[in-house]
Parts: sequence; C-alpha cells; structure tokens
Amino acid sequence: MIKSKIETLLWRLGILNDEYIFLRNINSMKELSENECSNIWNVKNVHGDMNIKAFNNYFSRINKDLNIVPKDVILSIGCGDGILDKIIVDNTAATIYGFDFNQTKIYIAQKNNPQGIYWQQSFIEKIDKDINNVNKIYSFSVMQYCAPENLKSFFEMQLEFALRQKSKRIIIFHGDVPDKNLAVFYYKNFKHSVVEKYKNNLRLIFNDGSYWHDMDNVKYIVSEICNKFSFKYNLYISPIENHYRSNIVLNILK
Repeated sequence: MIKSKIETLLWRLGILNDEYIFLRNINSMKELSENECSNIWNVKNVHGDMNIKAFNNYFSRINKDLNIVPKDVILSIGCGDGILDKIIVDNTAATIYGFDFNQTKIYIAQKNNPQGIYWQQSFIEKIDKDINNVNKIYSFSVMQYCAPENLKSFFEMQLEFALRQKSKRIIIFHGDVPDKNLAVFYYKNFKHSVVEKYKNNLRLIFNDGSYWHDMDNVKYIVSEICNKFSFKYNLYISPIENHYRSNIVLNILK
C-alpha cells in the first residue's frame, strides 16, 4: 500500500512514466468468484446510490432502442433490485420476467415490482422455465459481470431462449457495456497512446467482479450463434458519446 502511494506520487511528479503506472494498475486488480460477487451485491445497490432521475434516464436510453409498448413481454437479465423493471412497467404497462444470480436481490426485486415474475439463476446457464411469449430481452450495466471467456454462454443462453419463443422477431438490448475500444475515455489521466497500446491487456474494470469487453469478440460470438440457429439478424453497437461504454442492440428474425 505504501509502495503504491509513493509510486503514484512519483508519477504525478513526472518521475515515473504513464506506462509503468498504467500496467501496475491494471495488473493489480483481483478477480472475484461468483460467490464473492454475490456477497458484494448483498450490501451494494446495483447501480450505486442513484436517484429516480437517474433511473428515468436509464429507462429513456433503453426505450429508445426497445420502443416498449403494453403488449410487450420482456425478460430482464440481471434484474438486481427491480427498480428499473418497475419504472418500465409503470411507464409502458409491459409484462416483466426477470432473474439475477443473487437471491437477496430477487427478494428485493419482487417487493419493488410485485407485478414481475422473478427467479434466481446465473447469467450463463440455460433458462429452464416454461415461458414462450417473450419478445424483448434487456439488461443494463449487467454484461460487465460476465467474464469474457463466458460471453459465448451468456449469448447462447439468450438466443436459445429466443428460439423457444412464439414471436418471430426478438429484440435484445444490453446497455452500458464497458468497451475496450473506448478505454481512453475511462483512463483520461493517461496518455492516449499508452491506453491504445495496452487496451488488449485490459480485463477487470472495477474490484467488484466486472470486466471490459471487446466488441469485435461480441460480433464474432453473435454471428456464430445466430448462424447456428439459422437466425437472420442485425447487430448494432452504439458508443455512448464521450464515454467508455457502449449499448448493444441485436434484432433477430426467426
């Protein structure tokens, strides 16, 4: 700890260079198990200490791409405490199903949004529920908790579920995903050349079990799975202006 503080001071004084401190920072972060992550979420708000204005802003960003109407049936991946689901229901009268890997959050979500139907499961296991009327799927600030090596399972879970739905068209939205290509907006205190040089070394973003994602890898995985299920699809990756995160929108036609 003392060594780290001294090094940071020397960096601010211009004695240690950006490259040394940048690599030190990204290599010093610890990966967490699912149980460790779950324990953190028992005492932490899913989106931090956000006010209703912030959640309404999230809803606006989601609805811009999902265009939710009363007849829609939505699957909420990583529902957390259910506040965002509640805002969706209140504003659109849509039906919500949802799940999270943390059982405590499921209890809270059901309390916050009694109209929703919730259960516990991980983000990468098959959805073993008798549900066939979903036409829209969404998550917000959730995909970052899926390790890059589990990303294929994350999308397979959704697309296999989509295959079982009656609707011929399914829209999937993942909001607020840390995007490696936009890392310069996160590491503003470092030279852009250093961040660009080592962006492929980026893995963990925070010490809460969250990860950076490579959007080229997302494109490859989505293409592979959609071809496997013979889906026609359009994939849009929209960077959030002047930010290090992107939104992912996947339109599927069966």
